[in-house]
Amino acid sequence: MLDYGEFFCHHIYIFKMFGLWKPDPKMKLKNLYLIYTTLCISTWILFLLSQFIYMYKNLGNVEEVVSVLFLSGPFIVNLFKMLKIYSNFESIKMLLKNLNNPLFQPNCDKHFECAEKSRKFHRNFFYLCLYLGVQTYLFFLILPFLRKEKMIPTPGWFPFDYNHSPCYEMVFIFQNIVVFWNDIICLNLDTFTSGLLMQIGMQCDFLSHSLNNLSAYRVRNGILVEQNNIAETSLCRKTFSEIVMENLVVCIQHHKKIKRTANEIEKLHKKTVFILFLGGGMIICSGLFQLSTAKLGSIQSFMLISYTACMLIEQFMYCWFGNEVIDKSSKIFNSAYNIPWIQCDMKVKRTLLQFMTLTKYPIKLKVGGMIVMSNAVFVSVVKSSYSIFTLLKKIQK
Repeated sequence: MLDYGEFFCHHIYIFKMFGLWKPDPKMKLKNLYLIYTTLCISTWILFLLSQFIYMYKNLGNVEEVVSVLFLSGPFIVNLFKMLKIYSNFESIKMLLKNLNNPLFQPNCDKHFECAEKSRKFHRNFFYLCLYLGVQTYLFFLILPFLRKEKMIPTPGWFPFDYNHSPCYEMVFIFQNIVVFWNDIICLNLDTFTSGLLMQIGMQCDFLSHSLNNLSAYRVRNGILVEQNNIAETSLCRKTFSEIVMENLVVCIQHHKKIKRTANEIEKLHKKTVFILFLGGGMIICSGLFQLSTAKLGSIQSFMLISYTACMLIEQFMYCWFGNEVIDKSSKIFNSAYNIPWIQCDMKVKRTLLQFMTLTKYPIKLKVGGMIVMSNAVFVSVVKSSYSIFTLLKKIQK
């Protein structure tokens, strides 16, 4: 039996390490961990507060506002995502548990091969995002040391003069800790969600393969088990129809379970991803604006290029994996038609017709009740980013 929880073990470890895992009632040192979580979130909010006050005091200066916005923008979005995920951790735990439903288990070599490919891809994608995130943070960390004047990593307001020791060191450490914490939490949240979307796509692949090879299975304990192909010619029409009908019913149950799981994922992320898409244009634009004012070839320019790439990937991963769910679920309709229905009786044909009616429309995950996670949305976000960037450049002139 395949444990899908292993796909997400590194995400759970990071959630626990950075104070975002909601402890079980019987957890040892539960109260101490809750204090740690409160401290982490409070530090995040204090950082945002210093950014907001600084922006308010410099509203007339576009460059100063954007220099803060390119960090505070992602922080605001991540704060919403973090609080939403934290408040629904019980639902997430149940969702991860339900992924091990017997219907979701691979039942042939092709399924195991598909599951292994998905696991490797998800792991490699996580490490790619981790590399880009840490790379951006390291540029951010060393940038103040390369400047001639003494500067903190990012502009912010503080109720004291931070230009002298030890206040400067305190602010420097404070900002770096918060930025690193946000960096890791952000990529962990995003890749965790992309992993859930990959599970939906993988189950659609399982179902399509099962339908394409329906005569190669028999039902055992409510699930399909691979056997030798049923020879239609060696069985009477009634017996063959009963076998196909039994297999088809399991496939229908599998499809319903996939849709139910997709709806649970959509419910968890419909607000947070909607906010991400809405703010995506401004976030990417602020990075591009900062890049346009930086000296080409400097550490700052490398940091901003890496930052902009991270923001683009963050937007793209939701759109790409959402689009993959649409594409893979749309193949179920054609796969259903490939079952040996011609040799079956009318009961099988009627059931198949009802199933094909259900699978005619692919699974689409909507955010905000109106925006579908798809590649078209990513194109719209990029276009809006460029439009806002052009507007800011005109205001600057």
